[in-house]
Amino acid sequence: MNWMKEDFEDLDNPATFAVDPSGMYGWIERMCDHLDDGAKKYLGKIIPKKYFGDGINNVVVCGMGGSAISGDFAFSAVREIIPVPFKVVRGYIEPRLLNPETLQIVISYSGNTEETIWCYEQGLSRGAKIVAIASGGELKNLAKRDGTPFVELPDDFLAPRLALGMMIPAILGVLESAFDNINGLDELIRDAVDSLKLGLNGFARDLPYDNNFPKKLAHDIHGVFPVVIASDLTLPVATRFQAQLNENSKWPC
Repeated sequence: MNWMKEDFEDLDNPATFAVDPSGMYGWIERMCDHLDDGAKKYLGKIIPKKYFGDGINNVVVCGMGGSAISGDFAFSAVREIIPVPFKVVRGYIEPRLLNPETLQIVISYSGNTEETIWCYEQGLSRGAKIVAIASGGELKNLAKRDGTPFVELPDDFLAPRLALGMMIPAILGVLESAFDNINGLDELIRDAVDSLKLGLNGFARDLPYDNNFPKKLAHDIHGVFPVVIASDLTLPVATRFQAQLNENSKWPC
């Protein structure tokens, strides 16, 4: 297997960075800034408490792909304190999940995702307490039409999955607005940012192969079908890592 090791030592050559024409590495590097900006913009009581009425009996986040995974991360952040069941729905929602005591967070980065718009209409017809999150698109138009609270995302991200640093705080801000016992999440975000910065310092692409865990991991999974195993708490991280390999590296996982 020495020939594989030799191939991967080329990862120390800056010329190999050109294999990243979309600048994905830079987007990931800026995740810390996105989280910090998102926390400043969205955390706190961004929606008046009176909108949610006297009771919420369940929370449903409706989204697809990179938008939906932000709901998974948000749930991991509050799973020990949120007082009602929480579910992330990818695709078309089951009507039984929606009622007037449901907090339905409908999120689509583009605002034009068919399944998410369908979920919005279902929630509207069943009287759910809807909050829409998007950068614009049809979802913004529908929210304006119906007087639905709308949380606007920046529209300059290359892909929805790269806007996680803004979408996670946006969802957490809605939860802070709806539940009295969910607050102080800015400290949680600061801890996450500190951890990410520490990771970036240790995993930077200019670190040599022998001291670079991601480069060694790339060596280990090259030519094999990797399987990622996670607990409930870390499942969103595992799901995101799997999707990064699928989407960015075009590698099965």
